[in-house]
Amino acid sequence: MNNIGKEKDVIENNTKNGLVLGDDDFFQSIKDKLINREEDSEMPILKDIKQGIGPTLDHIKNKVERRLKDDKRLARSLSIYLSRKCTQKTLNEIAAFYGNMQYTGVSQVWRRMEKRREKDRGLGALITKLEAEIIKCEM
Repeated sequence: MNNIGKEKDVIENNTKNGLVLGDDDFFQSIKDKLINREEDSEMPILKDIKQGIGPTLDHIKNKVERRLKDDKRLARSLSIYLSRKCTQKTLNEIAAFYGNMQYTGVSQVWRRMEKRREKDRGLGALITKLEAEIIKCEM
């Protein structure tokens, strides 16, 4: 009864990866059942669910922002870079999430961060740690 009139919020807050409606335990049980299952031509949605398993854009952004509290510009660039690298989201979806940019901006950030990562070992080490934390948290 507490959620009458708030149905949209309840659905949005409990949808995992845009495909599964339920709490974290329910999502984990679905994920456990599907992760090692063979492709089933009768259930093409399984492919979408498998691809949808992984870090969310919110998770990546929050993880990076917590790590780089003092450098908001680098945090934004690194969040965009990791969003492209660690998710199945399209460039348009990433651009829309971060706002104030187009899909080409996501590609530009990607290229710049790749170059910076190659030149700056400290940044490379930070990115490697964040990648491990993001993947570890989601598995």
